[in-house]
Amino acid sequence: MVNTSNTAMAGRTFWSSLAAVSLLLLIMQVSGNEESQLIKDIMTGYNKNIRPS
Repeated sequence: MVNTSNTAMAGRTFWSSLAAVSLLLLIMQVSGNEESQLIKDIMTGYNKNIRPS
């Protein structure tokens, strides 16, 4: 006979882990997007053709 409390607990652990990983990936994506926006703002007006004399 299958112990249903262990099965339910395993299922809960799986879904909790899946939710945590999804949230972490979302946070990483948002922070990366903000970082690229900041770098873009810093580099506005930068002329890459400038060379030392």
